[in-house]
Amino acid sequence: MKAMEVLLREHVRHLGRCGDVVRVAPGYARNFLLPRGLAAAATEDNKRQIARRAARLALEEAEKAEEVAAAVAALAELTVTAHERADENGRLYGSVTAAAIADMCTAAGTEIDVKRVHLSAPIKSVGEHKISVHVHGESYAEITVMVQAEGAPMESLVEPEPVAESYVQPAAAGEEDAPAEEEAGAAPEDGEG
Repeated sequence: MKAMEVLLREHVRHLGRCGDVVRVAPGYARNFLLPRGLAAAATEDNKRQIARRAARLALEEAEKAEEVAAAVAALAELTVTAHERADENGRLYGSVTAAAIADMCTAAGTEIDVKRVHLSAPIKSVGEHKISVHVHGESYAEITVMVQAEGAPMESLVEPEPVAESYVQPAAAGEEDAPAEEEAGAAPEDGEG
């Protein structure tokens, strides 16, 4: 198979970034890359022109990276609260969906597109949930979603996880007995002297 060298004018997924010289099948270049303006013939003139454009794109990407970092930091501090009907065990009668989370964020002053909220399954329990939000490219931020039962404080519905008593009690019992024995032994000495 004969390959053709082209100079990429844009980032092409699974092929390369702007300014890269890549070898592709002639049909792929002729029928897809060239007509869409994604690539140009790999001539010296085109290489100089694309190098200038790549430098300009690098500056734009650096500015965008700063904006993304600021957005990630702002979203990391964002906490939204949902008030939903729940049973006595803290399970919701309905659920909190990605659309509801996006609406709550918009109401809080941070507009988020529903498609950017990554929720593996709708939230169906009372409590604090960390939700991933796609910001840009490979950047994600975590927001906190507090789900509370309507008309009841959150603490009354959610009980803390029980601690494994089999590991805690023997150590605590041994520690409590030792000081009691020391005190019992220390009292007669104080009384004698």
